Amino acid sequence: HKYTFPATESAHFLLDLIHGGDATADPAHPDAVPPATRWSVLKIVGNDTIEGGRCMDVWGKGREIYFSMKFSKPFDRASIYSDGKLVDAAHGEVRGTALRCVLDMKTHEGEVVYVKTGISGVGMDSAAANRQAEGPVGEFDGARQAAHHAWRHELGRVQVTSDDRKYLEIFYTG
Repeated sequence: HKYTFPATESAHFLLDLIHGGDATADPAHPDAVPPATRWSVLKIVGNDTIEGGRCMDVWGKGREIYFSMKFSKPFDRASIYSDGKLVDAAHGEVRGTALRCVLDMKTHEGEVVYVKTGISGVGMDSAAANRQAEGPVGEFDGARQAAHHAWRHELGRVQVTSDDRKYLEIFYTG
């Protein structure tokens, strides 16, 4: 991810592990809508990395997803909130069902902050390993260009012809 900031003493990144889709009611119990998040976890690693995960009941009951996010610029402060209340994250992981994190930093005009994110369905360590396997933080343009060339190469292996432009659009974008 690539973010460009204005000059400010109070730039923020917000991470919300509460929202992630709409939970739907069980047809047998239409008035009882379950919470979408079964559990979530956040962990601050140093002053440039945040890791975590959650288990959701949206789009597949019990689906777990983990992440590891490394920032190209250290943050000045990381604040974790559980149920809207600030919690002490100094002891390691914070667990709950309604977690949010606010990362604060100072930025100068036009400053770019890169956030490299790895994900995994297995665990936070796997998400961190996936992130590290992709190369260093901040190589956004190079990675984007390499992905573009790889995609064009793969698409070039197939030749599709049609007088129907919509059909071609669906093929090449699907």
